Amino acid sequence: MGFLIAILVIAVIVVVVGFISTYWPVIVASIAVIIITPIIYNKLKMMNKLKEQRKRIQLEKEKLDKQKEFLHKSANYTAPHNTREEQLKVVKNVVVEWHPRNLDEYIGQKQIKENLKFFIEAAKKRNESLGHLLLHGSPGLGKTMLAKTIASDMGVNIRVISGSNIKKENEIVSILAAINDGDILFINELHSLSPKLKNALSHMMVNYSWDFTFGSGIPARTTHVKLPRFTIIGATARIEQIKPPLRDGFGMVMRMEMYTPVELGLIVSLYAKTLNTSIDNAGAIEIAYCSQGMPQIAKRTLKQVRDLAEVYADGVITRDVVVEAIKRLRGDTSVGLETSGRITIEKIDRCTGVEFEEILNELFSRLGYHVETTKSSGDQGVDLLLKQDGEITAVQAKCYSSSVGNSAVQEIIAGKTYYNAHKAIVVTNNYFTSSAKDLAVSANVLLWDRDKLNEMIYQVY
Repeated sequence: MGFLIAILVIAVIVVVVGFISTYWPVIVASIAVIIITPIIYNKLKMMNKLKEQRKRIQLEKEKLDKQKEFLHKSANYTAPHNTREEQLKVVKNVVVEWHPRNLDEYIGQKQIKENLKFFIEAAKKRNESLGHLLLHGSPGLGKTMLAKTIASDMGVNIRVISGSNIKKENEIVSILAAINDGDILFINELHSLSPKLKNALSHMMVNYSWDFTFGSGIPARTTHVKLPRFTIIGATARIEQIKPPLRDGFGMVMRMEMYTPVELGLIVSLYAKTLNTSIDNAGAIEIAYCSQGMPQIAKRTLKQVRDLAEVYADGVITRDVVVEAIKRLRGDTSVGLETSGRITIEKIDRCTGVEFEEILNELFSRLGYHVETTKSSGDQGVDLLLKQDGEITAVQAKCYSSSVGNSAVQEIIAGKTYYNAHKAIVVTNNYFTSSAKDLAVSANVLLWDRDKLNEMIYQVY
C-alpha cells in the first residue's frame, strides 16, 4: 500500500511539472496513473481480505478437526457414532463384566486407564506398591468402582472409607497398620478431612510411619509406629480444597470425565442384569441420553423406569417405556428423571435475580468459599462477598435474557473498591459484549459467561 501511495504522489508531481512545461504526453500518462492507482489499491485490499478470510476458514477447519479427533478418542470401543442406531450396534456387540477384574473390562475413562496401565505394570515389575493416586471430578462418575478395579488389577486388597467419618489421627493410623504391604486404602470425600488430618496423612504417605506423643513437657514420651508400604487412592469432587502438602503427596492426579452414550448404554445393560430386569438396547441408549454422562444417574433412572415397566410393559424396558416414564415423572423428554432437583443452565434461565443469587451462593459454597450476601439496597453493585485464605472477592450476579454490557463491569469495579476486595467477578447466564470484555481486561475483572457458568455447574454438581 505504501508503494502505491508513493506512485500516486510521484504522478501528481509529474502532472504539475507537465502542466508547467506543457509536455502533454507526460501529463496524459500521469493522469492515467492517478486513475489506475486507486483501482489497483482496491483490488489489493480485496485480495488481502480474501486471504484473511481463507485463513480464518482454515483455522476453523483445524479447530473442527481437533474436536473430531477428541470425540474419536473419547469413544471407548469404536469410532464416533452420530446416531442412536449406530450406538445401538456398539452396545449390542460389546460384552463386558459388571464387576471388572482389570482395567480392560472397566467401561469408560479411556485416557485414565491408558495412563494407569503403565503405572500398574511398572509397579508389578518392581514388585512395589502402586504410587498414591488422586481422582477428582463430579460426584457419580464411578471413582469407587475404578479404585476397586485398580486393586483387582494389582492383585491386592482394598479398604474403603469416607473422609467425613475420620476425626482423629489414631483412626487413620489404626486402619493403615492393619493392612498389608501393597494394599490400597480408598478415601472417598478426601476434602472433608480436617486440615490437621490432611497434614498427618501427607506425612504418612511420604514416610510410611507416624510418631505418637504421650503427655507434654519433659515427661512426654514418643512412640514410633512403622506402617506398611500402602497406597492411598483419594477421591474428591472439590479438588480446590486439596492443597499442599497433601496434594504434593499424590504422584498421580487424574480428572474423571463424563461418559459417552455408548459407555452409559453398556453400563445400563449390565446393571439391568444385576436387577433381573429385561431391557433392550434402544431402551439402554435412551436412558443413557437422559443421564447427563453420569453412571450413578443412569442407574437411578433405570430403577425408576423399571417400576413403570413392571406395571405397564410386562417388565420389559424398551425405548417407548423409557420415554413414557420420563413424561410421567418429569414431564419433559429432553432431560433425565434426575434433573428435577439438579441445577442446570436452563433452570437458571427461568430464575429471578434473587433466585440466581441463591444458586451462586450454594455454588461458591461448594467451591470452598465462605459466602456472604450483601444487603438488597445500597449494595454498591456487589451481590455476594466470597472469603477464602484471607482474600475477599466481590461478585455481581446478572440473570439476563440479553448480553451484559459495560455498566455491569463499571458497577463491580466501584463495588470492589467500596468493599476493599482483592478480586471481582461478574457472573451471568448469558454472554458479555465486546466492550464489556475490553473493560474487564483493563480493570482486571473476571467474567463468567454462560459457558463458564455451565462448566462450573457440571464440575460442582
